Amino acid sequence: MLPGIAEELNKLNSFYNNDTSNLIVLYGPKGVGLLSLIKEFTKDKKAYIHKVANTSLRNICYLWNKQLVSQGICLDNEYPDFSDIFDAILESLKGDKLVIVIEDFHNILKVCPDFVNQLGIFVREYQLDNRLLVILSTDHISWIENQFVSIIGKSAYSIDGFIKVNPLSFLDLACFYNTDIEKCIGYYCILGGLQDYWIYFKPELSLKDNIINAFLKDDAPLKRVGEDIILNEMRELNVYSTVLASLAEGREKLNALHNHTEFGRAKLSVYLKNLDAIDVIKKVYSYDTAGFVNTKKGIYRINNSLVAFWYRFIYPNLSMLDTLDPDEFYDKFIKEGLRDFTNRYFSNVCREYMLLMSEKGALEIEATRYGTWVGKNGTIDIILEDDNRKTVVGFCHTGPDAMNLMDLEWLIFCIDKAYLDPEMIYIYSLYGFDNKLKMNARGSDQIKLIELSDF
Repeated sequence: MLPGIAEELNKLNSFYNNDTSNLIVLYGPKGVGLLSLIKEFTKDKKAYIHKVANTSLRNICYLWNKQLVSQGICLDNEYPDFSDIFDAILESLKGDKLVIVIEDFHNILKVCPDFVNQLGIFVREYQLDNRLLVILSTDHISWIENQFVSIIGKSAYSIDGFIKVNPLSFLDLACFYNTDIEKCIGYYCILGGLQDYWIYFKPELSLKDNIINAFLKDDAPLKRVGEDIILNEMRELNVYSTVLASLAEGREKLNALHNHTEFGRAKLSVYLKNLDAIDVIKKVYSYDTAGFVNTKKGIYRINNSLVAFWYRFIYPNLSMLDTLDPDEFYDKFIKEGLRDFTNRYFSNVCREYMLLMSEKGALEIEATRYGTWVGKNGTIDIILEDDNRKTVVGFCHTGPDAMNLMDLEWLIFCIDKAYLDPEMIYIYSLYGFDNKLKMNARGSDQIKLIELSDF
């Protein structure tokens, strides 16, 4: 079991161990591993799992009945209603505490807004004799957080809890692959914390070969992944693809996006807000320091690294994807920009490492706040602060060569512009440090150099 799902498992087990029956909603972004979590939770329990098709109400009931028949559960009606279906499931399971999981339940709500009300009544009636846990699962996070309650109305009182599953951490990915740290960093900077996609990278292959197999071949499983993730939540793919492709090319301010796309600023703000609601992008607020005057303001960045990779390298070159040999496509459109792309998401790994150090008491401070300082002339990747306003900062260097004294001087310049006086400066480098910088750091009690072997 991956460490990152322990919290969600504990929440599910808490509902399961209640003395009453419960109806809960489990949700998270596409690819986050909802089914893996459900399987882990139900492996030692009496459970029934059903995935709802995106079809008409009559056909939902028809297909559900066919699945039940295939499992030896027979109903009198070929087109049963939901109460018949639930009765049949419970009759087949029999036990003191049962779990029913309904995946993609949003497909039912599209055609039967009263479904949650019917289910709530059923759960309350059933608990007169036995206990029942019903889990409604979906990967439509914006729909859950912005529309679900208004659709079901007073039936929302039937819901006993909401559990949101967030992308997993770098530590989870490293545990999953159990390979050298440099490979894991490369995987995480592309695939992020979306567990369902991790199976497509193989540790025995090079990063290039993994990208070719997963994204570029004719039968590549992630060939259209960027569009798939957006289409899962949004209808106007052409609009959102335009915005994401612009962000992926480095147009991070509203004015730059407006000039490139020619979308109105008001509409752009709505599009960006919608993408933020599904955790695909984030508005970057520079960490609050005395150097506020030196910060960039109104910056937007793609938060989902898999979406960022696809819109940075695949989407702009789709016309060539089916005509070029995969190796040629990689060399022509991905190879040169990959290291620069990795740079931005490497800082996520380093921040996680520093927060873990803080939790273990291995940092100079006990961090209660963290963020990034985005300056007009440079960036401090990581700032951690405690309740007494003491700080430590982190800087992430990805090459192409070993970090040197000039790079350090640039970092000190950024720290001065942010008006910070950190207790310690942690410097992370994918390709190590040159000898002059190492000698300089040895003579300083304020600088710690961190190489991959230290993770």
